[in-house]
Amino acid sequence: MNYNKLTVYLFILLLAFVHGFVGFAYGQSGCEQADWDSPLEVDLNVRSSFSNIEKPKHYGTDYRAADGSNVRTVADGTIIEVGFDFKQGINRLGQMGKGWGRYVVIKHVDGSTTLYAHLVTKSTDHLSIGMPITKGAKIGEADSTGGVTGPHLHLEYAPNGKWKHKSSLRDPHPCLVGCPEPPVPLTIAGSEIITRNNTAQYTASGCPSNIIWSVSGSGATISSTGLLTVGSTACGSLTITATCPACGTSATQYVRVTDAGKWGPQTFFYVYDYATYWQHFSDCTTCTFIRGDTSYIWWYCACDLGCPSSCFGSPLPTEPECLHISCKYHVAANTSQWVCP
Repeated sequence: MNYNKLTVYLFILLLAFVHGFVGFAYGQSGCEQADWDSPLEVDLNVRSSFSNIEKPKHYGTDYRAADGSNVRTVADGTIIEVGFDFKQGINRLGQMGKGWGRYVVIKHVDGSTTLYAHLVTKSTDHLSIGMPITKGAKIGEADSTGGVTGPHLHLEYAPNGKWKHKSSLRDPHPCLVGCPEPPVPLTIAGSEIITRNNTAQYTASGCPSNIIWSVSGSGATISSTGLLTVGSTACGSLTITATCPACGTSATQYVRVTDAGKWGPQTFFYVYDYATYWQHFSDCTTCTFIRGDTSYIWWYCACDLGCPSSCFGSPLPTEPECLHISCKYHVAANTSQWVCP
């Protein structure tokens, strides 16, 4: 093999690796429209999401499940492993003991595998290697066997069937909830203002499963259902974030506490950038808006064919210079700042 062929070969391998890694990193599983059944008889509630990048790494999805609740297969297949796994040592959360406890592995008709872990030991006695099993059939019962702190179902998914290789594992949750590919943008609905000692409800659309809510800013909390509670010490702006673990999307909304603090002067400075499209502005346009703790003033310079210093030539080399022009826009930021008492 000459050097040119070797270079091309290595480049193709690198592209394949990067493509697979990016898909893996963002949790897309390639089965977002799969006809899977739920592994539980209750609504799926994610306790711990799949993560192969951020530490501590977690190569499956954990679902809340009451002790002894039924665990079912997500699709038709064949039992290829029934085992018990427990090791002495420190697990990913820094706790003593690690392992799946009682687990079952099923190979499906498309060659993929699913693994179900932390089951009641005796609940799998009816299973045997090579036994066919149909979608929705009971595998066992949820428990806390292995290195865990409480009962739940740990579900793993290997599209290529190599369930023992961590590099082959993908997030099973999109297979269950039908996350579209590409994901739909997540949006938040709710009030942009609130007063102290008050509550407000926020909702998010664009996620087929559980939303994770968080809020930054003093004196405020938000529940798992999106209920914002503002206490007596809140002031300024709050930032609400909604995250959809199944699709890897998130959205933010700014909320202002209106009955504490006031606008005060702040050092004036400019931020420069260019318009994202090519257009001739006949006059100057200004507007003011509030985002977070800052009041902004935007204006666009008037341009003409004389090419003032704030304008640039046509993006099309075949057209005369300055036939179409784009202006810099100026942002006067921090003209005033919200000051808390």
